[in-house]
This record gives sequence, C-alpha cells and structure tokens, in this order.
Amino acid sequence: MKKIYNYDRKTKIFTGTSNLLPDDFGIYNLPAFSTNIEMVEQEGYIAKFNGAAWDYIKKYEYTYIIDNNGFISNNGIEIETDDECPNEIFYKYELNNWVLDLEKAKTYKINSIRQERNSALNALDGLYLGFERDGNSEMVHECELLRNGLKNVPQIAQLHLDGATTIEHIDDVTLKELFPIVPDKIKQYFDGYFDGKY
Repeated sequence: MKKIYNYDRKTKIFTGTSNLLPDDFGIYNLPAFSTNIEMVEQEGYIAKFNGAAWDYIKKYEYTYIIDNNGFISNNGIEIETDDECPNEIFYKYELNNWVLDLEKAKTYKINSIRQERNSALNALDGLYLGFERDGNSEMVHECELLRNGLKNVPQIAQLHLDGATTIEHIDDVTLKELFPIVPDKIKQYFDGYFDGKY
C-alpha cells in the first residue's frame, strides 16, 4: 500500500492521509485532490498544496472579517492575527494592530446613556400621571424636580466623556454615576428601579 496526502478541493489545504490501493490491474491511480508528494507537519503552520509541492503557511490564532474602515463586519476582507480583538464595536484593525476608535466609543456610550435616561423618564412619567390624578401635589413636584435632573444627564455625560482617553475612562461614565439625587419619596414607588439598575 502507498500513502497519499489529501487536500481540500477549494482551499488546497491538507486534510489528512490515506492508503492508496491498486486497482484490479495492479495500477495505482491517485484519486482527485490528493498527491503522493510527502507533507511533513510543522507546528504552527498549515500545509497548502500548490500543484507541485506543499507550501507552509503560518497558522494564526484568530480570523476576522473587516470592512474598509477596519471594523469587524459580515462583509469585507479576511484577516488573520494572533491578537484577539478587545471589543468588536470600538476597535478597528490598523497597521496590523487593534486600535481603539475613541470617538465611536464615546458616541456609543452617549447613545446608551440617553436610552437608559429615556427609560427612566418613561417610568417617572407613569408615576407623575398617577400622582397628578390623585391630586398629590407634593409628589407631582418631586417628580418634576427629578425629571428636570434626568433631562440634563446626556449633556453631563458628554462633558465627562470629552476628556476620556481610554476605554476604561469611557466605561466609568455610567447613568448611575451621573444620575441626579433621587428623593426617598420617589424611590419607594420604583421598587428599586434606581438602586443598582445602572
């Protein structure tokens, strides 16, 4: 029996070995996508058949698809690297390195805080209408104060983010940190909505 080396039809990458058996006439015919040229495994490399010999290509830890701007995407070009992308939203591949796009990270954070703020405002509006219906002027006033404080949160967040230079600085800017003081009279109606949610 003779040993043969098989490779993938499309990629030409080595897929394994098998034994070649002679036909009824004792003739050894190579099956498609195989060769009798020996492939010697090398650690950290993959073997690719070029039609005449085996080429050895460095095997990378990670494979990504990136768009024209270097961000991970469903469409684009394939890259191979030994470096894992720290964050698929904020980092782009540039000059063989993952580089943080600070402006994109800041914009994402502002939008996230704005959405959380809007969610809190919606919950507060529900309370406000209930107090107004019940004629509870004191709690209506407390809701109005808190609503005014909440409205300014995105602007306050932007001021904090303007000076951020790392992803850690950006992560530190949270709605919980920027949230205006919530009166205990309001907290009790939210069943912990403001405590630890953000």
